[in-house]
Amino acid sequence: MDLCGPMSVESVNRKKYILVIVNDYSRFTWVKCLRSKDEAPDFIIKFLKMIQVRLKVPICRIRTDNETEFINQTLREYYEEVSISHETSVARSPQQNNVVERRNRLQISQSPRGIFINQSKYALESLKKYGFESYDPVDTPIVEKSKLDEDKERKAVDSSHYRGSAYQKAHTCSKRIFRYLHGIINRGLWYPKDSSVALTASAYVNHAGCQDTSHSTSGSLQFLEERLINWSLKRYHFIKEQVENEVIELYFVNTEYQLADLFTKALGRDRIEFLINKLGMRSFTPKTLKQLTDEVDE
Repeated sequence: MDLCGPMSVESVNRKKYILVIVNDYSRFTWVKCLRSKDEAPDFIIKFLKMIQVRLKVPICRIRTDNETEFINQTLREYYEEVSISHETSVARSPQQNNVVERRNRLQISQSPRGIFINQSKYALESLKKYGFESYDPVDTPIVEKSKLDEDKERKAVDSSHYRGSAYQKAHTCSKRIFRYLHGIINRGLWYPKDSSVALTASAYVNHAGCQDTSHSTSGSLQFLEERLINWSLKRYHFIKEQVENEVIELYFVNTEYQLADLFTKALGRDRIEFLINKLGMRSFTPKTLKQLTDEVDE
């Protein structure tokens, strides 16, 4: 768990803190916005009770930093009552809580022209940690027109070792992703100064895309005007009802402009660059970012 805030700009409901909770095994993430730090203990207790009832499994361990919103009499008594072990990180060692901390490793540069957000610092740390600094970059995250299938020739993976490597399993299976990441270190989301707030969404489903299970993959993107604000790989079950209730209006989009293809298809370099540009992503070097930032002081 980690609590971020206070944010410089509060939400419409006057909330300025963001509580992030991550399942250490599945990496499923919950996010709760709070008005103050004082709301954290009560919400955490309600959340833990809700999870144990819905999932029908006990919670054995909670990991947080040493902030007062996580270490207080209210939570201490509850943990003792339900036999939950509370582990805290050592002072000035946020890497012990990196499952949550890395979600906040964003670099934000602001200028009169807009705001640029990227994760170059975290990307460089990951490349260095897993030895990909000297690898040649590739143009695409997935080989074009290829599909992943089960490898029946090689030695079976030790599932206990794979699951036990909670902080490395995603990285050891994604070498090409790292090589692709190496080539786009300076790329991020560019939010130009604009007053429009028109909400637009893109969604696509690649039916029976897996060669082994025939499972489908879906992706979606949401924009405020030209600004990407949310993206997801989860298929929502209530879309049909929302359309029938006229809450959501669907429009057909030609394949050429289907932005969600980035999540569901192996595309070529030119196609990826075209779609990324439509998402509002740009590549700014550190020198360019410094020039943009200096504009604020002029």
